[in-house]
Amino acid sequence: MIDKAFMTEYELQFLKPAKTSRNEISRKTSFFIHLINEQGHKGIGECAPIFGLSMEDEGELRSKINEVIYLLNHGHDPTNLELSKFPSLSFALDCACKMIGSSGDMQVFENSFSLGQSSIAINGLVWIDSLGGMLDQLNQKIEDGFSCIKLKIGSHDFEAELELLEKIREDYGHKIELRLDANGAFDVKDALIKLEELSKYQIHSVEQPIMAGQWKEMAEIAKHSPIPIALDEELIGIEKTMVPKLLETIHPQFIIIKPSLVGNFSFCDYWVRSAETIGIDWWGTSALESNVGLSAIAQWVSTQNPKIPQGLGTGQIYSNNIPSPLELKGDELWYGSSAWNLEDIQWQA
Repeated sequence: MIDKAFMTEYELQFLKPAKTSRNEISRKTSFFIHLINEQGHKGIGECAPIFGLSMEDEGELRSKINEVIYLLNHGHDPTNLELSKFPSLSFALDCACKMIGSSGDMQVFENSFSLGQSSIAINGLVWIDSLGGMLDQLNQKIEDGFSCIKLKIGSHDFEAELELLEKIREDYGHKIELRLDANGAFDVKDALIKLEELSKYQIHSVEQPIMAGQWKEMAEIAKHSPIPIALDEELIGIEKTMVPKLLETIHPQFIIIKPSLVGNFSFCDYWVRSAETIGIDWWGTSALESNVGLSAIAQWVSTQNPKIPQGLGTGQIYSNNIPSPLELKGDELWYGSSAWNLEDIQWQA
């Protein structure tokens, strides 16, 4: 039984504006859901929507958070709340509830990762910048020990991006694995032509080549593309009953699961099982959460025994991130021995 529930806000400041082919952001607000049960055990979950990409509207989300807090403080069971239209809130509440029932500090899942006994291999992310700036980022990632690099594309002239990929292959050969994220930037009419051009550079996969919602067109691209296709934005807003139909219709080579944009861990598990059942691979990804949300997502990912590098952030993009035990060693994310510092999101209403 929840004895007390409340919400606090925290504004994260980017060290450098984050650019995609869609937009640029320099700050981001997270809403932290705090729960305390009758035994005094505490749980916290991060509700970290990306407005404009998440299915939630900011005003409706704030109203729903207030409603949920009210219901929890009046005896409602947190597992019986209908939050399918609010995936970031569903994720946060799931984290907080699991943490209350755990034995460790900030532990959402007790496993070898959260106990500091194993790590998770991750890819290095290169944000959109000038082409020279992107190459500098990539060089730094490789120097830091990453062997799998993800580049966001779609904002520059396509020919110039091809030249960047050619330069990367000239410099590093096939020592690194390259993933590309188009964020829906390609036009349906020439998407396959562009994918054919990109295939010359031995690309692992291309995320969301065209805008989400075009199932028939995406299915044709996934079927004929010389590069494996990964669905990302396509998963946002999909109800559970529609998951099998989406996967069977498009049948991509990969899906990318972002709990803050998809929903609670049970739903994420369902995506994994549904995909694997029909031979679709996957990886998990954080979505600009603070270290609180990142830690929870990493703990969930580790329960799935991932076989390929995951798209987990490193907590290093913010100037005021919440200090945590998460540590990056080369391209491996570890849950270290240092303590959490939650002073910025105090346990008080």
